Parts: sequence; C-alpha cells; structure tokens
Amino acid sequence: MPLTYSSWKATIENMITMDAANADWLQIIPSVIDYAEARCYRDLDLLDVTVRNATATFTANQRTFTVPTPAAGGYVIVDSINCIISGSRTPLTPVSVNVIDMLWPSSTAPSASAVPQYFAMETTTGAIIGPPLGASAGTATAEVVGRIQPTPLSDSNTSTVLTSDYPELFLAASMIFVSGWQRNFGAQGDDPQQAQSWENQFGRLLAGASLQEARARFAGPSWTPTRPEPAAQPQRG
Repeated sequence: MPLTYSSWKATIENMITMDAANADWLQIIPSVIDYAEARCYRDLDLLDVTVRNATATFTANQRTFTVPTPAAGGYVIVDSINCIISGSRTPLTPVSVNVIDMLWPSSTAPSASAVPQYFAMETTTGAIIGPPLGASAGTATAEVVGRIQPTPLSDSNTSTVLTSDYPELFLAASMIFVSGWQRNFGAQGDDPQQAQSWENQFGRLLAGASLQEARARFAGPSWTPTRPEPAAQPQRG
C-alpha cells in the first residue's frame, strides 16, 4: 500500500515504539529521509525520475553551456542533449572534454551556419559543445534529458515516487538509519537483529525493484519488458 509522509512517520514510530512528540526524533526525521531516499535513488535506476527540459538555449560563438535546473529538481545525471532549431531536433553525441578541446578549441563557430553536434560534461551543471553555434544558424533550443533527485518527502511534500511505487523499499532503508541512530550506530555491528537485518531486507527488496524498473525501461530479457524465465532458453528476441 502506498505511503504518505504521515503514514510513513506513524509506521516507523510504531515499529520502534517512539513517542511522536519526542524532540530528538522530530529533529532526526529529515536525516532519516535523506539517507533512505539517497540509498533508493542511487541503487534504483528509476524511470520516473527522468525529466526532459527545454528552457535553455545555445548561444552563438560560445562553447560553454549551463545545464538548466528543472522545477522538479536539479539533474544528477544528464542522459542526452538535443539542439532544436525551427522544430528540427539534432541529438548531440556525448564525447570526452579532450575531443571537443582538440576539434573546437575556439568559441568562434567554424561557420555562420554551424550547429552543435557533440557535448561533453565538465561538471554536473556545466558542459561544452562542439562546434559552437553559428551566428546565422537561428534560435537553438537546448533540450536536456536526464535523471533528477526529486523533492524530498516532508510534511509539505507528502508523497514521492518511492512512497507511491516502492513503499516497502523506502521503509526498509529508513529503518537501517533509524536502527543505527537508536543504538548510536552500534547496532550495525552488535545487534544484527536490527540494523543489519534491515540491511539484508533492503537488499532483497532492491533486487525485485531493480528488475521491475529494468522491465519498465525495456531492459528485460532481449531488451523487452518481460521478466526473466529460467525455463525459457534462449530468450526470445
């Protein structure tokens, strides 16, 4: 069953026998959420955190490009960048910084009609493109497709993709942190019935969730949305 902030909080409090008004507990809740969400988002290749943003433009005779920040959250990974001119989309090929520095060392476009063909990420929010946009190429929209880390769960953001689609995984990740916090982290080594057992539970749940997300991306057997079938060999293409 999907969780909300209030039901997640109440469930944790019931599981650890915690007073909902305990000041120390209320203070640590954001850290619990940060830990649990970071574990889940990093370990799961979630389809629902992919965002397409076309609010930026390329500037003529300029190699540098600042990746825009979508309203739903900043990009953690940029998957692709497209250049759109008069409705025509040109996918840019990702390469290394060295390639662009060698082929287009100057910010001056090689021709007035030049259109970017390649990009290289220098930081999580900055890229360089090559060749630079030509002055007469037209208005060039930069469409960025990538993965974000959504707004964290809170009393004002009561639901996330994790609480809706993978509530049991998010709950297990939360309990790993909470168990350690209750024992000053000694539980991770001294009490395997708590933090370590929740770590094991998280691993089992993660395996199933990862398979489901792979199928959603058509990354199942033979690049299909089907689940692996041990008796069906070879897999159908």
